[in-house]
Amino acid sequence: MKTALFVGCTIPKRAIGYEISSRQVLDGLGIEYHDVQEFLCCGFPLKAASLDASLFVALRNLAIAEMKGYDRIIALCNGCAVQLAEANHELSLIHI
Repeated sequence: MKTALFVGCTIPKRAIGYEISSRQVLDGLGIEYHDVQEFLCCGFPLKAASLDASLFVALRNLAIAEMKGYDRIIALCNGCAVQLAEANHELSLIHI
């Protein structure tokens, strides 16, 4: 399974120790993961201003992961995890 690591915009700036320890745990568990340079903020901070904008940003990240062949995303921030999960759910409701 190909895994993308989503650190979001907050973890690297405010909780670098959390990122470092998370990487050590993943390595210790033998989980192979990749950093995706194209990922942006998850969109969660935009929710208060614009639900559509927050959804768009999250869907962009999901599309990048899919285009790069990732089967799963591990998000370190709970806000990122919820935002990406909600966007994925919204996408599953769209029928073309």
